[in-house]
Amino acid sequence: MWLQQKNECESRLNVLRQSIGQLETKLALVLIQKAKTTVDDSIATEKAIEICQFCKISTRQFYVFPLLTDKKATAECIVRLEIAFYQIAQEAYQAYFKKIRARSVPNNDQQVLLRQQFKLAFISELREDRHSSLRYYKQAYQIAADLEMLELSIYELINIAGFLNYKICELNFILNSPLEALNQFRKHSSNFFNRQMGNYPSKELAIIEFELWKSQQNRLFADLFNFAVSNGVAAYASQNPGRFLEEAASHLKKANSLIRQLKTKNAHQQRQSCSINLDLNAPTIYFGHRPWLNNETILAEMKGNLQLVEHAAKIFLEQNIQENYSQSIQLFSAAIGQFKRYHCKRFATLSYLNIAEEYICFKQFGNSLQILQHVSTELRTSSFYSLLRNVLVLVANCAYCSLNINEWILAIVQLLHSEMTNLNAQIEPNLLEDAQNYFSGHSSIPFPILPNSPFYEEEVFFIFYLHILDYKGKIKYFLFSRTEPKEKFL
Repeated sequence: MWLQQKNECESRLNVLRQSIGQLETKLALVLIQKAKTTVDDSIATEKAIEICQFCKISTRQFYVFPLLTDKKATAECIVRLEIAFYQIAQEAYQAYFKKIRARSVPNNDQQVLLRQQFKLAFISELREDRHSSLRYYKQAYQIAADLEMLELSIYELINIAGFLNYKICELNFILNSPLEALNQFRKHSSNFFNRQMGNYPSKELAIIEFELWKSQQNRLFADLFNFAVSNGVAAYASQNPGRFLEEAASHLKKANSLIRQLKTKNAHQQRQSCSINLDLNAPTIYFGHRPWLNNETILAEMKGNLQLVEHAAKIFLEQNIQENYSQSIQLFSAAIGQFKRYHCKRFATLSYLNIAEEYICFKQFGNSLQILQHVSTELRTSSFYSLLRNVLVLVANCAYCSLNINEWILAIVQLLHSEMTNLNAQIEPNLLEDAQNYFSGHSSIPFPILPNSPFYEEEVFFIFYLHILDYKGKIKYFLFSRTEPKEKFL
């Protein structure tokens, strides 16, 4: 019986060793038994030494866990096991740390040196030596900031730099150094946010990817900042997570605009067939690599021609890239929540306006109209007429697109107020002509201003024109039965 149990333990450990291979991993053997062994049990001690020798492990890697009815005693055994495993892990990490640091790395090979500093930082973090980990992460980040990469590798570089920046900011918040975290993110913005991304895989795609990356960086830092605030870090109106959420949403909004322009450009060109199917979320060999690089399956499909692979990848990205209006709206909404918390009223109003513009691009004109009405009320209260004029123009267009005649006319009446003068030269003649036609009882075509809206679609105009005919009497009543002066609308 005893020999059979020893053989079972040895076989299971051998299976683990074979599956681990050459990886530097520590193993521990825990035997679960019904009875509790006393300290002075010589027979149990001899058998423990025997099984350790048989399984080729040290006595520090062998533990006995008794199944006890006493819950308190069981909990104490669990704690002792946790402490023992922690010590084994610390010893393993320490040995691996010394091995990495002992490697000779040429000072002129910056990429290998960056990789070494990252490994030292990561192992130090596993050892819970946060100060050393922070120091090594900073050294790795500085190497990344000083690197000059080819166009083919810029995307990989900014992803690595973004990860290192995240770890530095995270550790600074953990070590209760929020100012250091903020300074690090400002440094990160200065080092990378103004870089030229080149023309790979194409100039348009490179710029779009860069805007999406900047949005991701701001969003991740806002999450870290918000988590730190929930743990007691102070935030103020001038510096709070909402500022970074709003910045993330703005970059995503710009990316949506660039994607829309790219799709419009490609729509006027002959559609090329895409010969590959990429999984952009598939894991790559190295962090930050393109999914089509070093992909043997795709390379085999293209008969080893790397240029064909890159061209096919470019076509695939251009045909499958999509705007993400819902995420940008979500980020702006989260920023508004933060701005309200820290009493940043004007920043919140600006984010509302950005949400309305995203709804317009998303062709959800009814939602945009509701938000713009709220924004116009805020601007009217603060007498911010220069911005209010532009908002009212958006209100008029959204009302037209959502077939809301009353709100459309109300916006025109407000735009004709004396405070709303100095309109754009292209808008004012159309606005006055439309207003005069309606005041005289004639129908007219609303002025087309908004981008990406169906103003020129015949079906929309026809529906709107039918609404005008159906509600012609109501329109006249709405315009001429009011006794309030025009100032009432402002």
